[in-house]
Amino acid sequence: MIQLLDCAIQELNNHHVSINLTARQFANPDFQAAISHYVQTHLLPRELTVELVATPELSELQQLSVGYRAAGILLAFDDVGSDNLFQQIKMMLPYVNTVKFALQNMRPLGTPTTDAIVSTLKFWFDKAEEQQMLFTFEGIESAADVQLANHLGITRGQGYYFAKPQLPATFMA
Repeated sequence: MIQLLDCAIQELNNHHVSINLTARQFANPDFQAAISHYVQTHLLPRELTVELVATPELSELQQLSVGYRAAGILLAFDDVGSDNLFQQIKMMLPYVNTVKFALQNMRPLGTPTTDAIVSTLKFWFDKAEEQQMLFTFEGIESAADVQLANHLGITRGQGYYFAKPQLPATFMA
C-alpha cells in the first residue's frame, strides 16, 4: 500500500491524499510504523488522511490514534449516517479529525435528495462543527448537491460532479 501511495504522490500535483483502511489494517503495528515513517519523510503534516471504513474497538482507537496523529496523519470515519451511525461512534469522535457523509449511500443515483436525508446531513455537519472536526460531503453528483452544500455552509466535498475516479496516468496528460 505504501508503494502504491508513493507512486500516486509522485504523479499527483496535489499531495493531499486519502487511503481507506479496514479496522484490521489500521490496528496493524507494522503498518502504522511504516505509514508514519513514510508521512514523516515524504509528506507535510495533515496531507494524508486515513479513512476508516469500519470502526475499530474504542480502546484500540484510543491507543492507536495517538501514533497516527503524532505522525501528522488525519483520521476519518467514512460513511457516517449510513454505515457508521451516531450511536455506534459517538464515543469515538474525539479520536478522529474528520467525518465523511456519503450521500450516494443514502439515495439511488440521479434521484432527488429528500428532506430526511438533508436532515441527516445537517445533523452530521453540526456534530462535526461542535467537535471542531473537518467534514466532507461525498457523493456530490449535481449542481443541486453543490447548492445544498453551499446552503448548509459545507466547504469540503467530493463526487462525480467534480470528477470520476481516474488512473494516475490521466493526471499527467
